[in-house]
Amino acid sequence: MTGPIPRRCFSVIAAVATFLLLGLATHAGGGKLSGADNPRWGFLVTNLNVFPGTEKLFEPDEKLFWRLRPDLHDVFLGIAEAEEGADRAGAVSKLARALAEAKVQSPVPYHELAEVQVKLGELRDARVSYERALALDPAFVQSHNNLGNVLADMGDTHEAIKHFEKAIELDPLSADAYSNLRRALIDSGKHNEAEQAFRKATQANPMYAEAHLNVGTALCRRGQYEEARKKFEATLVIDPASTRARNNLALALLALGQRQKAAGHLLRVVREDNGELKESARKALELIGINVP
Repeated sequence: MTGPIPRRCFSVIAAVATFLLLGLATHAGGGKLSGADNPRWGFLVTNLNVFPGTEKLFEPDEKLFWRLRPDLHDVFLGIAEAEEGADRAGAVSKLARALAEAKVQSPVPYHELAEVQVKLGELRDARVSYERALALDPAFVQSHNNLGNVLADMGDTHEAIKHFEKAIELDPLSADAYSNLRRALIDSGKHNEAEQAFRKATQANPMYAEAHLNVGTALCRRGQYEEARKKFEATLVIDPASTRARNNLALALLALGQRQKAAGHLLRVVREDNGELKESARKALELIGINVP
């Protein structure tokens, strides 16, 4: 791929790019698309690396991009067909070959390839593709997170945890990485470490409702009901619609002897939940002498 353009050339490049785009818009029969209408724009900008920053100055015209970087055309088509076509396995093979032939040095297409391989159940191949993406960009947060999921599914929880932790190190606000790390730690029998991970998550992002909920649940299991109550209440401040947090808060209040407050929350769970919590809350109400039709 071409290297970054020096800053002093930016204004010249922007002017040339704008001129080219205007010319193509005149002669391409309405081929110009806005970024909002063209989901491929992000992929193209990421991989072309020809006019850095100028995507804010003009709308994309794909014909211009393919003229500038024809070696990426087959790569992109492979991704599109793999995501949308009926023969995904064939498209994935085509994409893998195109990536090798084009010698693409951007992590994005390898990440895209891995995502399709995961959908096909080709976990070993997906692992290789994610690792290739990370070799090109070790700070690619989503590739670390997704590779962790692949490794966990392959039974390599130890390595999965490393990638989840790396994703969190790179992006302390990554809710997905925290959630996946917790699951991997619990699967490894490391319940205390899982709780600590979510405590760190609440510190990094006080508005992360799931983290407060999971810390509260862990506290409840240890019999620390007052501390658990605070965590469940914090969860409901952030996400008032969380019936899980409301149900757990009610159970903590019951353990603290606050039956009237608990009953109010349980009644709301019965009204608002359409799953298993509805029946659980109904039974809890019956135990304290409140029958719900």
